[in-house]
Amino acid sequence: GTPEPSINPPSPTSGIPSCSLNCGYSLGSCSCSSSCQYYGNCCHDYYGHYCYPSTPAPDTPTVQAPCGEDLTNSRGEFFSPRYPNNYPNNAYCTWRLLASERQTVNLTFTFVELEACCDSISVYDGPSDSYPWLGRLPQDQRRHFNSTRNSLTVVFLSDSSATYRGFRAQWVFSESHVYPSFAAPKYPTDPPTGTSTPPSCRWNCGYNLGSCSCSSSCQYYGSCCHDYYDYCHTYTPSPPDSTTAASCRSNCGYNLGSCSCASFCQYYGRCCHDYHDFCQVTATTPTVNPTAEGPCGGDLTNPRGEFFSPQYPNNYPNNADCTWTLLASETQVVNLTFTFVDLEECCDSIRVYDGPSATYPLLAHLPQDQRFHFSSPRNYLTVLFSSDHRVTRQGFRAQWVFSEMPSCRGNCGYSFSPCSCTSSCQNYGNCCHDYYTYCPATIEPPTVTRPKCGGHFFDSGSISSPDYPNYYPDNADCVWQISAPAGQRIFLSFVDLELQHCCDCDYINVYDGSSTASSVLGKLCYNDTLLQDFRSSSSYMTVLFRSDGSGVARGFIGFFSSSLPENTARVVCSSDSMTIVIQRSYLDSLGIGWQNLYVDDHRCRPSANRYEVSFNFPIDMCGTNKTTKNGRVVYSNHVQAAQSKSGEITRQVEEFLLRVNCHKGQDTTLGTVCKTEVTINSTITGTGHFNTSMAFYHSRSFSYPILEFPYKVRLDQYLYVQVQLSKADNTLNLLVDSCVASPNQDFKARSYTLIQNGCAKDSTVHIYTNGRQYYAQFHFRAFKFLRTHSYVFLQCKVVICADDDYSSRCRQGCRMRQRRSLDFSHHTETITLGPITFKGAESAIKVEKED
Repeated sequence: GTPEPSINPPSPTSGIPSCSLNCGYSLGSCSCSSSCQYYGNCCHDYYGHYCYPSTPAPDTPTVQAPCGEDLTNSRGEFFSPRYPNNYPNNAYCTWRLLASERQTVNLTFTFVELEACCDSISVYDGPSDSYPWLGRLPQDQRRHFNSTRNSLTVVFLSDSSATYRGFRAQWVFSESHVYPSFAAPKYPTDPPTGTSTPPSCRWNCGYNLGSCSCSSSCQYYGSCCHDYYDYCHTYTPSPPDSTTAASCRSNCGYNLGSCSCASFCQYYGRCCHDYHDFCQVTATTPTVNPTAEGPCGGDLTNPRGEFFSPQYPNNYPNNADCTWTLLASETQVVNLTFTFVDLEECCDSIRVYDGPSATYPLLAHLPQDQRFHFSSPRNYLTVLFSSDHRVTRQGFRAQWVFSEMPSCRGNCGYSFSPCSCTSSCQNYGNCCHDYYTYCPATIEPPTVTRPKCGGHFFDSGSISSPDYPNYYPDNADCVWQISAPAGQRIFLSFVDLELQHCCDCDYINVYDGSSTASSVLGKLCYNDTLLQDFRSSSSYMTVLFRSDGSGVARGFIGFFSSSLPENTARVVCSSDSMTIVIQRSYLDSLGIGWQNLYVDDHRCRPSANRYEVSFNFPIDMCGTNKTTKNGRVVYSNHVQAAQSKSGEITRQVEEFLLRVNCHKGQDTTLGTVCKTEVTINSTITGTGHFNTSMAFYHSRSFSYPILEFPYKVRLDQYLYVQVQLSKADNTLNLLVDSCVASPNQDFKARSYTLIQNGCAKDSTVHIYTNGRQYYAQFHFRAFKFLRTHSYVFLQCKVVICADDDYSSRCRQGCRMRQRRSLDFSHHTETITLGPITFKGAESAIKVEKED
């Protein structure tokens, strides 16, 4: 007969995974974690043998996607429902990790993939979600959490729209080294043992050391290093009421977790018991905007500490207007670091000013500036936070430290980043505090080698940084004085610019006159991309270039030429036409009749009214010549005058010749009036834009454009797009550098990227040609945005290059990494197309296959 099956589990030698000694672990092909009951992957001996002796195997759950439980094993892992498949909609799951009284919980998320806008994981420092909130994923880029007590709570929520794979988390219970209520710790003499020496807070108070922290906030997050209380925290042995509590003695300005010694604790009602004994005198009452729901601001005078947006870590209120002033002693500077920033990008902001109020120079504007650390050259900084009346977010968290200023003792003639001990500091106003004590005027500073640069220039030519296109040297101080013939103007155009990433360190100033005392036309530094062309109001222009001693870059080159004033002559050009306008009063002063004017093709003649004479003709006719100069496309022609054949006398000069140049290099936006720059040096020179168009087509043959508006399509249908110059020109190439979609025409508020840096970003994008013709072609599949109407708009940025420029951006095609250099040598335009909308029900129907 058939033998009876053995009631004993297979031996470990049989190769089948066993829960013996493995409770709480996932073993690959099966699991000994309690969550295996929901996923149906428990190992053969999980029930009744090792891990769950009192509970029979669960029946098939009646709930579609159960989740959440109390986790009491010393280690293990848990998952989002259905992991590794997508979690369901409308999930609401709570896991409680419950350790013994003398243990803490260490939680690590090893995988997180959620819908960023709408689904979330929240972690709380206690046995329920009413305890302090430690973080929210995926918004916080934090994956590891340590409890300050013996429990953590994890809440997972999903909405009714998109779902993803979810998350996977592991936990371990460990013996506690953070004592409740900030009692004096009783650490052993030696730090915890391990394979390597653990980080120490000795000499590191106030810093985050990675695996643990020596910042005061570690008490709140439960991440303090083992000897934090030995070096960084003053413990008060006998607080009131004979209970152990945190003390503000030596901790003014700090947040101590269970209570606070920062000035804003008075508003939140979280002041430590002895705050008024130690901190009331030095703490200044913050100025509060009466319309804001949360208090904010204050004078911060302690040597180190941290401050937050109102209500942090919860969302800040609407209409906040908060000002913090960090005031160090006269011989100190302020070091400020934002450790967390989450603001509404369009409308809420943090501004940092280099002084004791907002009337001083602006250092940065967050979150637009990706800069999070600041060092003042003086003994103060001002931080201003403002929010509008709409969306709010979690806000920010910032830490400050006061440090001693650099001293000029033994350093006369040298420059430091916050201040200088060189004699020139008296001109720039950045002398170190003891400059006049140690560096009197009778002591000459060491000779600083400066490169030879600058000079006097006339009519037309170029200026460039020393050693261009190689890196310019340190300590450059160059002044170019440019002049034009009497009655003419200077037109200056920068075609390439790359400076050190610090506007106060290396920069270019352009002055509207004969010296640096003249009014400033503009300042160029590393992050300026629009101020590339300048025109003087007189016959003089001055350009100043300075670099400090800290860092260098490739530099710049600019071209200049003389020009008649704009009220005398001008030229306007586009992809299709060129228009030249000359004042009749100017011609009369030279004794020239307008009927005698002509361009390089004598058949092209002007028209006139009482005040102006104008030529208007297609840009590729009337003898117009097209060349590439300094990476820009230049169209040129000449205006000449024929000698009069009537009368007895003439007052006309023997030869009259105006050279007309039109540079296609100015950034413009399609659909707006072209911004035109005019220069003449026996020449009329201007800048214009190319006319560019974008359209949908019926198929990949790109033979017939779609004329329907709005274009009605089906979800997942192939959409064929062609971008081209309005006038075919085989000497030019067009590259689609980027292309994004939006549910409306506000592409900054919400967008989806199809093409980036010339590369297909969306998986359905296929590029047929890009950067090798005067047109570009691609297709993608139709989609719609969630939680909005069914319209979709496209916006593409295109670059136009000369076909014979083999190093141009167009020739590079798909570029995975963008250059740091701000290269102005290519013409760029932004073009918008749309909307498209969807036929019938707004849901995916039959997928159209590509023909």
